[in-house]
Amino acid sequence: MVPIIITLKMFHDAFETDHGDGYYPHVTNPGTMSSTFEKFILGPDPVSEIAWKQMPHSDNNKMSIDGLDGDIGSQLLTLLNQKANVSAIKIYNVYGLCIHSIKT
Repeated sequence: MVPIIITLKMFHDAFETDHGDGYYPHVTNPGTMSSTFEKFILGPDPVSEIAWKQMPHSDNNKMSIDGLDGDIGSQLLTLLNQKANVSAIKIYNVYGLCIHSIKT
C-alpha cells in the first residue's frame, strides 16, 4: 500500500496549548484561534487494517495532539477519509496514542 499523506489547516487556542491543558485542535476556527498545519499519514493498523497517524512537525517540534474534544474527532476522521477516499476508523497522535476511534 502506498502511503497517503493529507495536510490540513487546524486551529487551536495557543495559550491552552502552551500553558494550559494541552493541544486540542479544531477542524474549523470557532473564533480567533491560532492556526497550524498538521499532516496525517494513512498506514497499517493491527486491528482495523488502516488508520490515520499524525506526523511529527518538520521543525522537530513534536506538538502531539493531546485529544479531540466533542465531535471534532468524528469531523477530522470524516474529512481525512473523504480526502483520501478510504474508510479508516482510527486516528493516532505523534506518539501512537489512539485519539479517536469509531466503535464497531
